[in-house]
Amino acid sequence: MVRKRKVKKKRNKYVGKYPVNARITIDYSKKKPKVKFEYPRKDSFSQIFYSLPVIFPGMMFGCIILLLVSINISNNNHTIEYPELDDCIVYKIFIKNTTSLIGAGLECTINDKVYIMDTELDRGNNFLFFKYPPKLDVKKVDVVELEPFFNIIIIALASLFGAWIMYKFYTKTKSGQKIFPELNKAIFNARYYTKFDKVPVNKQIEIPLFRNIYLDYKATKGFSKNLLRMEICEHPFAEIVRKGKGIKNIIKKTKKQVYLWKATFYFKDVPKDGQLEMWWT
Repeated sequence: MVRKRKVKKKRNKYVGKYPVNARITIDYSKKKPKVKFEYPRKDSFSQIFYSLPVIFPGMMFGCIILLLVSINISNNNHTIEYPELDDCIVYKIFIKNTTSLIGAGLECTINDKVYIMDTELDRGNNFLFFKYPPKLDVKKVDVVELEPFFNIIIIALASLFGAWIMYKFYTKTKSGQKIFPELNKAIFNARYYTKFDKVPVNKQIEIPLFRNIYLDYKATKGFSKNLLRMEICEHPFAEIVRKGKGIKNIIKKTKKQVYLWKATFYFKDVPKDGQLEMWWT
């Protein structure tokens, strides 16, 4: 006897044009669900560009660029070959006696860096004769520190460039459009859960307030059969952008808010069995 293995159906995934808070309508009245996205505000650039998934990688990129530039400048400043005695701000000579020769070393300080040049001297001469070219050995090298203002410029420009790359990735690629909501879900770690086993007389179940970062639900039995539509929309509140002076001019300018949302489930009949589970942030 051969049994047919049950194959789990893959859940359809729908991605909007922009990875920002959007009105979402899922219509279950027909055989195949129909998904619609709408955006209450047109400033999708600012909503994405000034978010943590963009700013944080951009700043990390800026710090990495600053570190690489500092290392490069430091390495370039270390390559000084055979300094002349006239260039030495301070120099000291050390002499050690050997069987036939006198070993000597010259310690030379240039720009707060100390170098040691090993030489050989002839014992028979009445003066010190340095063997040319001297052997250069770095004894002490100070860490190169960039000017604070220069640091700020490098970090700012590199961070903006890194943030722009992340913005393009999140908005122009399918992978980025999927990753951006998942990152926001992980950053805002608040999780909420509820379960309904009854539907009110008006045949509606509602989450009255949430941030529209994450919503998942599971309807079973009668709840699944009678589910007509699910809608996510913003509350009709206005966000105050600028305040004036005086009681009469408190509100100068307002715009649509995109932070306070609600989700509503509509049913064609009151289910007799099953349940509706929801998870959201």
